Amino acid sequence: MIDPAALAETLLADHDVVAPVDRTSVAAALDEISRRVADHPAQAIRAIIRVEELAAACGAADVEARAIYVRAQATAATGDLTTALGLIDRAATAFRAIAHAGAALRTNLGRAHVLNETGRHAEALAACDRILHALATDPPADLDAEACLELGAAAEQNRGLCFELTGRWLQALEAYAHAEAGYSRLGDTASIGEVLNNRGLVLLALGRIAEAQGAFREALATLADDDRPLRALATNGLAETLLARGDYVACLDALGQAKALLAEVDAPLPELDRTLSAARAYEALNLHREALATYEEAARFFEQGGLAVEAARAAWGAARIRLAMGDAARAAIDLTEVLEAFRSAGHGQWLALALLDRAAASRAVGSLGEALVDAHAASSISRESDARVELVRSELAVAELLQTQGHDAGAATAIGLAAEALHDVDLAPLSLMVAQAQGLHLMRSGRYDEARLPLERAADTAEALHAGVDGARVGQRFMLDKLDAFDALIELAVNDPAVADDRRGIEVLSATERARRRRLGELDARGQAVSTTPDDGNVSRELDALYTEMLTPGHTDRARFIRLSERAAELELRLSRARLDDMRSERRDVTRSTSSELTRLPNGETVLSWYWLHDRVVAIVVRDGVATHRMLAAHRDDVVDAIARLDAQWQHLHATEQLLARHHDRFERACRAVLAELYDLLVAPVAELLPSSPAAPLVVAAHGPLQQVPVHALHDGAKYLAERFTISTTPSVADFIWRSGLKHDGSGSSLVIAASDASTPAITAEGHAVAAHLGDVSLHIGDAATSTALMSGASGAAVLHIACHALFRRDNPMFSSLRLADRSIRANELLDLDLSGSLVTLSSCDSARSHAGHGEELAGLMRTVLGAGARTLVASLWPADDRATRQVMDEFYGGLRAHGPASALRSAQLAQLARTPHPYHWAPFVVIGGR
Repeated sequence: MIDPAALAETLLADHDVVAPVDRTSVAAALDEISRRVADHPAQAIRAIIRVEELAAACGAADVEARAIYVRAQATAATGDLTTALGLIDRAATAFRAIAHAGAALRTNLGRAHVLNETGRHAEALAACDRILHALATDPPADLDAEACLELGAAAEQNRGLCFELTGRWLQALEAYAHAEAGYSRLGDTASIGEVLNNRGLVLLALGRIAEAQGAFREALATLADDDRPLRALATNGLAETLLARGDYVACLDALGQAKALLAEVDAPLPELDRTLSAARAYEALNLHREALATYEEAARFFEQGGLAVEAARAAWGAARIRLAMGDAARAAIDLTEVLEAFRSAGHGQWLALALLDRAAASRAVGSLGEALVDAHAASSISRESDARVELVRSELAVAELLQTQGHDAGAATAIGLAAEALHDVDLAPLSLMVAQAQGLHLMRSGRYDEARLPLERAADTAEALHAGVDGARVGQRFMLDKLDAFDALIELAVNDPAVADDRRGIEVLSATERARRRRLGELDARGQAVSTTPDDGNVSRELDALYTEMLTPGHTDRARFIRLSERAAELELRLSRARLDDMRSERRDVTRSTSSELTRLPNGETVLSWYWLHDRVVAIVVRDGVATHRMLAAHRDDVVDAIARLDAQWQHLHATEQLLARHHDRFERACRAVLAELYDLLVAPVAELLPSSPAAPLVVAAHGPLQQVPVHALHDGAKYLAERFTISTTPSVADFIWRSGLKHDGSGSSLVIAASDASTPAITAEGHAVAAHLGDVSLHIGDAATSTALMSGASGAAVLHIACHALFRRDNPMFSSLRLADRSIRANELLDLDLSGSLVTLSSCDSARSHAGHGEELAGLMRTVLGAGARTLVASLWPADDRATRQVMDEFYGGLRAHGPASALRSAQLAQLARTPHPYHWAPFVVIGGR
């Protein structure tokens, strides 16, 4: 007879069985295959079908029945629950046919598991109760005492899951306690670990986070190292507790550990649990594109497997993301379907939370009455089930809706109820929401003195949470829905009568700088190398090919360009998700510059700071150590419209330069009119605060869409501002002061990369001209202007000049790219460079553009160069003319040694202005950062 282990391996490998078998060898082979079900269910299914055939052939009816039941378990593990339920029924019938009453009774465990997964929780509970009733009244004769104890514990465990999935938390904890007691008597550590996982999930749902963390950690200590799926579930549960506490990076780290545990096993359902947790983490970080893709991926899998409730949970997450991305109408429709699924499942907690989301969607489309009905319903459900987390969120939603309708007293009551419910829940994200609601309500009621404390508490909490998630993109997006407290503190500084008039300007400056820091995220990203994944190579190569084609001059097939952009977006999303799985970050210091530091400019520069506050611009001028603020009369719509008209002119002129040559004067007048309009809106109201001395240094700190305003090209009716001031720009006043103090510790060498093609022949001449002004220079032109030359030679260079095509990705700025001779360099790759204290020039189109949509303050090539430590960046706000750029760069570097970047660029631009007066030719480049 064949050895059972060898037989199992033969069947798992799907090879023919040539040696004779008997009941004993087939039964032992089934035992071996059963141990593979958790890790490799699909492979096990094929082998078990062969076992059934062999058992039938040698008349082993009991082995055949057991094989059918094991196949049902493996089939359920693949997500095919309908087939699994049919197999369970077949197994029960087969056991009863051979008078194995205990084995037939046990099939109710599998039936309960599958019914729970398909949302039929009442039927699942009935299956568990049948087991417990039979064990209590008429124990099967074919089960001994130990087997009865094990079966009873398993039934209690499944009962606990029934209660958990219907939101009956206390009953679930009681059932799990009974199950754990039974397994403890048996010494079954694997089952104890599984129950601890389940208990942790219930405690998490109750908001008892510390107890939940304890349960998951105890599960990990109990489970064997080789029990990878269960260890992954426990690690995933631990990640959920970290997410609830707001420890986002630790959460992603735990999810990475869970992914590693599942990497070598075929366990679709634990992997889907991990995927859903990852989606929730991305959602909490406001990484909407990544979260939406992950939720949709999970929903498809659950739907295919007949997992109705889990599919509804994934669809619920996708609806929340669509709401956050502005598609409220679609979200409301999807949430209505989700609510029906949760009502059918009888899950009160999920029902309450989904009602809140539909209330938000209704509010977004103007249906305030419907929104209030849903919010009140959610509050009632949460109060009845004593779900504290849901109650806090429900009352805050009610408060916001009542305040929108002018019911301030009712709003105050709801906020008070939220604060009361919060006492039993120690969760920083919820504390932030409550403190922010309290402060905003008090401020809108004119109670400024009372509002300051909760607003400061909300801002402090947001900063503490932000400290753990900083990075080139993640930290910035994390703050998108946490900025109300910071803007409210600016309003307090502007309006609070308790602030002395001689202090108001500096208070407004300090408040705007604090808000800027949170909007900008961490601009010093040195040491945060871009993580790579095994998948990066193929994806990056395809992306590079797409970027190259998208940058092809004269691309006239608009439909094809859109298809290329869509495919690029798919690949970029894949890279983003893969890298988030491996995200690491050190906690960052949240200290802020003091008021006195913000007014002490390094070389006596004057600062003009613009900050959007709702629909108005707060302008602050810092001069001679004094800060003065003005609320500008211009409405946001007027300013944004003027910027859009100006941008349309740049793009139009880039596409039709020959037309510009024929009608230069007319186009110049049209452009100057818009630049004069922006001057009147943004500069004229504070013009008397600015210095009058010729070429006075002026540093402009812009915010949001104002970053695209070419301040040096604004026209006051007589002159361009470049003719009056030496202008540089900065993301914030604090960043300008810090960056101005950076020293270059490298060799003093320079690197010039000039990647020309047929459409940009002047780039070659530009490279030679620039190199002629620099000492100890390494010049790479044409085919030698490669990614290797850049990535190996840039770190440590005092001056880095890159002249090439650039692709600005408005929909995904951190994947904007520079086209070199061999491939495109993506913006986020530049973070791998050490540019500490260096001067960097990106002599290419749109290299200073930074999409400020969705609340992101700074993203793209500009961000990553500054993040890599550059002291000063010279970059373009619009597509630059090839010949004019060569002339400007030649003169800029010619004057650099004597005058510094801002003065040298001003001189070069004024010289070009004399030759070609249209700003399109002379004004695209700006100096960003330290002077």
